[in-house]
Amino acid sequence: MGREPEDEPSPQDQLTQPWLDQRQEEPKAWSSHRRWLVLLSFSYFSFSNAVMIMDFATDYALSEALLGASQSDVALLYSLFLLSVMPAMFFAAYGVVHHNDATMAIGQSLNVLGAWLRYAAVINGSFPLAVVSTVCAGASASVIVCSYAVIGRRWFRPSQRGLATTIAVQSNYAGWAMGSLIGLAVHADVGA
Repeated sequence: MGREPEDEPSPQDQLTQPWLDQRQEEPKAWSSHRRWLVLLSFSYFSFSNAVMIMDFATDYALSEALLGASQSDVALLYSLFLLSVMPAMFFAAYGVVHHNDATMAIGQSLNVLGAWLRYAAVINGSFPLAVVSTVCAGASASVIVCSYAVIGRRWFRPSQRGLATTIAVQSNYAGWAMGSLIGLAVHADVGA
């Protein structure tokens, strides 16, 4: 009937915002249960993007065979991913602060497009499709990198921001780990 214990402001929340009038209500997002769904969605976004950065980077022989590319071409994909983040970062940094919903939608759309292009690249053995996929995923990663602190600040009260930011960042590391294992798992299946 009442608010859940986690929804009660903590003493830390009151100390971190002494300038707020105590009669003023806190943002509705801080007490909404949607905040956890937003964090889960963002964490999946970050996780899946990190999988794409690592999927071709762990087993060059397998990636060369799947894409019909040389070892240096496959190595270029990892570097191209990182290089794609930089120019998009300027737009993402502005968009995440001033047009958050639209920027997140664009970032997630680029991530989905990058994943489908990556799938098509493997199915068709097409290195050019893998390059386009990498650019889309890299541009999407710029939105992710600019959003870690914004998600916490927008959706969580001060006492929960550290946890929210940690979950979001660790989901990216989990994606790197999973992406590293995918090549090994596929190689084991193909080799068996």
